[in-house]
Formats: sequence, structure tokens, C-alpha cells
Amino acid sequence: MLESRTLLALLTLLAWTSPARAQSDPWFGRDKALHFGVSVGLGLGGYGVVAPQTERRDSRFLLGAGLAFSAGLGKEMLDATGRGDASERDLAWDAAGSAVGAAVGLALDWLLSGAVSDRRLTDAPHRGTKRSRKVEENMGALDGKVAIVTGAAGGIGRATALLFAKQGARVIVNDVGGPRDGSGGDETAAGRVVAEIVQGGGTASASTHSVASREGAEGLVQTAVERYGRLDVLVNNAGILRDKTLLKMDDEMWDAVVDVHLKGTFLCMQAAARQMKEQGAGGRIVNTTSVSGMLGNFGQANYAAAKAGIYGLTRTGSIELQRYGITVNAVAPIAKTRMTEDLPMFQKVDTLTADHVAPAHLFFASDLCGDRSGLVLSVAGGKMSVFRVVESPGKFKEGDGGVWTAEEIAEHWESIDKL
Repeated sequence: MLESRTLLALLTLLAWTSPARAQSDPWFGRDKALHFGVSVGLGLGGYGVVAPQTERRDSRFLLGAGLAFSAGLGKEMLDATGRGDASERDLAWDAAGSAVGAAVGLALDWLLSGAVSDRRLTDAPHRGTKRSRKVEENMGALDGKVAIVTGAAGGIGRATALLFAKQGARVIVNDVGGPRDGSGGDETAAGRVVAEIVQGGGTASASTHSVASREGAEGLVQTAVERYGRLDVLVNNAGILRDKTLLKMDDEMWDAVVDVHLKGTFLCMQAAARQMKEQGAGGRIVNTTSVSGMLGNFGQANYAAAKAGIYGLTRTGSIELQRYGITVNAVAPIAKTRMTEDLPMFQKVDTLTADHVAPAHLFFASDLCGDRSGLVLSVAGGKMSVFRVVESPGKFKEGDGGVWTAEEIAEHWESIDKL
């Protein structure tokens, strides 16, 4: 099947040549045919110019018709100047032809490219059009974008950086290269992933900035701007583990994990959002939370608290940054990586891989995400689900000014708690 652009171009050509065939028609008239045919062509052409710029078909129609009529009006004014008069009849045929041309373009595009659902609610289902899916297949979901991926020397971060580069992004691969507990570092770790990307035909640069300091976060964003001129996507993936039960955890274990996960996410979000706001073209921020943060986990008080904090930070960021066209979402992965491979649940599991998680990052980082923001997508192998904090309908007390006693809470607990 021919693409809609091709058909629009062919019909535009036919519309422009139709007056020559209609010159001898005594009913339609040479002048009417000329103005109507030219304006149909302008309507189609105007629609074809506007169509790629917006998903709103009503906007395409109005802009296409407006452009077509403006061109037809300009032509008539030029003709009138040459003739010494202005023909209301010709102007009417210009208007009719413009509307017909834009309407034909609208109908063809609707039939050949699929209908677009004009939904703007943050949590509402939002499906890409056939046109957008075709563009993704042919061009890459992140063509022309600049993306930072932290913690990208291995595991989920590496898989995400490789996928982003494959999809056309210029990637800043950030990692200090230290062991799982965050001690020490290896400055060559990020460079090895960069080498993989370059070998595969992509574009990438390495960064060893620490996300746990303001200087590191701001330096990371500055690196992206200096190397590639802008920043469009941030994936906060850096993390460390220092597991210990609540009663045995010391301050250093707590601070180290919270600094990298929660503080690091905040610092990088802030630096990236400031740059995106300055650019004025929106942006995508993707954080990493965890099932431990959403539900809790034995021996991970520091990690769970940090990840729960990232959920709250993601929600707040999505609200505050919406006005600048910046979406903020989070992924809660369950995957076997260097961070988790020695945990009992992963000992005999090979189906929960980093490659399962990377497409979730790509979805939130690309236009496929639409206007969705403030969401947590959980990925566990082939299963994807969404985490939401929900409130029960509750129970209202009428008397005593609405003040409950502890005994009444106990008595009515089942109705208070019921979802």
C-alpha cells in the first residue's frame, strides 16, 4: 500500500492539472475550474505540510485549510491586481477548493495511518498511531536525542545504554566502576561500554562522575551539553547495596546507600531538569525504584527507604515539571544482575535478565510514552505491571465531631481497611 504522503502528492498533482481538462466544461466554467482545482491542490499540499507536525487531526485540518486558503487568497489578490478588479466569485471557489483539499487529505491520512486518540490524562491508556510506529521502526525511537544513563557499566544500565544507542541516541555512559558496595572505582568500566556502542556504529562518551555529589551530578549534565549540545533523556540507574538487618545496620551503611540512590537521583534530576527547562523543548526523566521500596524487604532497610523515597520524588517531579513538558517516571526492575545474582531467589533463575528491563527505559524515554508521567512500571522477565499507591474508600464517623476513639478504630477496622 502506498504511504499517505505519496498519495497526497499524487492527488495534489492531479488537482493542479485538473483545470486544464475542465476548461471546455460549459457548466463548471474555465475560471471556476481553475480556482477550485488550484485550491484543492493547495489544500492537499497544506495538509501534507502540517500533518507531520501534530497528532491532532482537527489541528491538521484547520492549519492545512488555513494555509491553503491563504495561498489561494494571495493568488487571487495577485490576479486581481493584474485585472484591476477583485472577484468575489473566484474567492468563493478558492475557499471551497481549499476546504475540499484539506478534507481529502484528512480522510486519506485517517484511513491510511489510523485514527489518533486525543487523550491527555496522565494515567490514561495512550496508544501510538500506525504512523508513529512506522517512524519508530524506520528511524529509531531516539534519533537525534542525547541521553545520560547512570550506572551503565554493567547490568541494566549497560543494556539500556546499548539499546538507546541502537535506537539513535547519543549516550553518556556514566559509572564510577566500583564494586557492588560502592567502594573503590574503575575508570575504564564506562569506557568499555562506550567501545561496544562505537563498535556497533553508535555514538557515546564515558563519564565517571559520582552521582552522590552536587558537583558530580552537575558535571555529568555539563558533559552531555559540552559533547553533544543538549540533553533530552536522563535515566537514573546508579546504585549500590549494603544489606544488613535493621538492628545491625550502622550509619555508614545507611548513608552510603541513601546518598547514591535517593540523593543521587535528586541531584541528577535537578541538574537535568534545569538544563531541559532552559532548552525549552521538554525532556524525559526515568528513575529506578524497587519492589523493596514499594513493599519492603528483609535486610534492606537502607535500600528500601531510598527506593521508597525515589517513588515520592518521581511523583513530585512529575507534578512540578509537567509545565515544562518534562515527564518523570520510574521503573521497578526484578532482574538477575551483578547486584542481585547471589540472592537466593536468583540462584536458579535465568529468565529475569537486564535485557527484559531496557525496553521499559526506552518506552519512558521516547515519544511512545506520550504524556504519561508519575508512573512506576514493574518489570519481572516477561511480566510487566504498574505499581500504584491506593486509598481504601474508608468509613466516615458522623457523631462526636468526627473524632474516633482507638476502640472505635479497632471495632471498625475491617470496613476502614476494605478496598
